Amino acid sequence: MPQSELYKYKDEIDYLADYVGADVARDVVKNVVESIEDNVSIENSSGSVINPATENTVSSIDSKVATQSTLSSIAAALASNSNDTILIDATNALDVSASEVDVDLNSQSLTPITVTEDGPVDIADRDGRDLGDVQVKDTGPITDITSSTGSGNAAQLDLGRSRKDVDIFYDVSGAATVTIEVSKNASDWRAFSTDSPGSATTELVQIDTSYRYVRVYADSNLNTIELSSKGV
Repeated sequence: MPQSELYKYKDEIDYLADYVGADVARDVVKNVVESIEDNVSIENSSGSVINPATENTVSSIDSKVATQSTLSSIAAALASNSNDTILIDATNALDVSASEVDVDLNSQSLTPITVTEDGPVDIADRDGRDLGDVQVKDTGPITDITSSTGSGNAAQLDLGRSRKDVDIFYDVSGAATVTIEVSKNASDWRAFSTDSPGSATTELVQIDTSYRYVRVYADSNLNTIELSSKGV
């Protein structure tokens, strides 16, 4: 006959109750570690080491994690651009209204831009469209002079884009042919006019041309040829 349930656990012994640190009511066993021989480091969920002696509050621990995260982000931004400019990548529109300032144009003054090199300067608008060349010294006169005969020794001027008028002075000691030529590239010359005095002569003439280059020379008896053109 099977044993009655009333007597099945009659002699039950509660061994857990005799264990040091046992809490039968809560079904737990409490143990206390008195000492740890090895060094132990404490880290938060982000992997940052926490010093309990100085960082014993949630705010200080969170602050350290935030600071390290911010520094890492700045370092990554600088490295991505290879200089000291931080690239900003935002999911939402940036508010740049604070960068707008009122400017009283009547109180502003402009400082002239000084260009030390002679020759043409490229001018472009803010959209990058080329506005053409401007001669650096277009506002001042340009001159050239010669006292040697022949086209290879001619007095010559580059009028640039803004000059048109050229004053020509020549002085010959006898019969001569004075030739005025113009060109668009200083290579292919076109006859503009000639003057052939039969004796010693000084003359001052002015021409108006849309060609960029002008040269003047004499074939004989030359004392001097001088060219001058003033900018606008």
